[in-house]
Amino acid sequence: MLVCFAALLSMPTEVSAQQRRRTTTSRRYNSRSRSRRTTTRRQPVHPRGAHYAQRVAEFNRTRPIDSTCIVMLGNSLTENGRDWCVLLDDTTVCNRGISGDTASGIKERLNQILPGHPRAIFMMCGTNDISHGHSAEKVFNMCCDLIDSIRVGSPTTRLYVQSLLPWNDSFRRWRTIEGRGDDAQLINNMLRSYCEQEEITFINLYPKFTLGDTNQLVKEYTVDGLHLTQLGYQIWAAQLKPYIEELNAKSPF
Repeated sequence: MLVCFAALLSMPTEVSAQQRRRTTTSRRYNSRSRSRRTTTRRQPVHPRGAHYAQRVAEFNRTRPIDSTCIVMLGNSLTENGRDWCVLLDDTTVCNRGISGDTASGIKERLNQILPGHPRAIFMMCGTNDISHGHSAEKVFNMCCDLIDSIRVGSPTTRLYVQSLLPWNDSFRRWRTIEGRGDDAQLINNMLRSYCEQEEITFINLYPKFTLGDTNQLVKEYTVDGLHLTQLGYQIWAAQLKPYIEELNAKSPF
């Protein structure tokens, strides 16, 4: 009976130890699971979207901008030109366009461009700012803020401000800018006056893309009412080539 009594006393201790091992294992597992979930939740997401983050990361991986570079700076219209070296017949041209970008977005990423003091920047922006519901005057002011940031950040860089391009409302695809074609022309007029005042080269592309006396983009130049066909890019490049030739005549690379 003493032996049985001793066995009975030992059983709760053994069960308790097993329970403690299970509890400890469960806690460790749950801790690791919470840690994994926390890590997943904390993964950074760029506020401007995955494509934007991908482009910025791509720029960080490529050869940094330096004083030999000509930078094409803008939004999807610039990005979709893809190889501007071929379009402009110049190997020093760098495409720094990002789809969906705005004047403030471009300003935020000047730290990837201005420290290298490129010899020239061809800037275009404003259409996406219009799509965000901003007035023509506000878009103009944001463009001027970007222009001033470039000039202060790299005074030796030759800046070319390109006009906004028109779009074609008949495609009915870009509702946020539909009916606002006159605003694009109004912004262009204000930018031209500002550039004349500040002795900045303004390149008025707008008339080369409009249909007659309207504010509508020629259908043959666009794939969707806003973005350009290859023919559209050829027309754009033809307007820029004289400026590229002028740059190369002064400081060939």
